[in-house]
Amino acid sequence: MPAAQISTETGASPEREWRKLGDLAFKESDVIALILPEARHEKARTFFKAAREENSGPSYEYHAFIDANWDAERVLTEYGL
Repeated sequence: MPAAQISTETGASPEREWRKLGDLAFKESDVIALILPEARHEKARTFFKAAREENSGPSYEYHAFIDANWDAERVLTEYGL
């Protein structure tokens, strides 16, 4: 089903299931993985390393980076399982 298509069962599109109005508060330790295209993993790691070194924000450089297009086996491999 295309993301923009409205479900007749729930009355919502799958894309809306992830929306939240307002701030989403969490600690750096609450995050276990970041989901972004694999082509951007290295750039993101560099960004988070700089954030750690400059103490300018959270550093997720040691978290698992996952591409939403990976299959389950690839995700488990990234986690070292």
